[in-house]
Amino acid sequence: MKTVNLLVGFAVGAVTGAALGLLFAPDSGDRTRRKIVYVVKKNNRNAKNKLHDYREAIDKLIHHYEKGNISEKQIDQLLDNAYIEAVSDEDID
Repeated sequence: MKTVNLLVGFAVGAVTGAALGLLFAPDSGDRTRRKIVYVVKKNNRNAKNKLHDYREAIDKLIHHYEKGNISEKQIDQLLDNAYIEAVSDEDID
């Protein structure tokens, strides 16, 4: 659960940083607001897609664990790797 919270926090921080960057850009107010809406919607979509993918991966891990195909240690390692991949992904502007 810590990983999901951290991922959500990262996404919110990225969106906030992008929005603040646009606020200080030398464009008109209307154009800046349109840019903010675009960036927020784009990042929201990207974050939702990542969260969906992460949930699917967790469901698969649980299924394999319940079947006895994977150990708890392997699950921990796979979750750590998934987190590292998600955080290092550059889809969020």
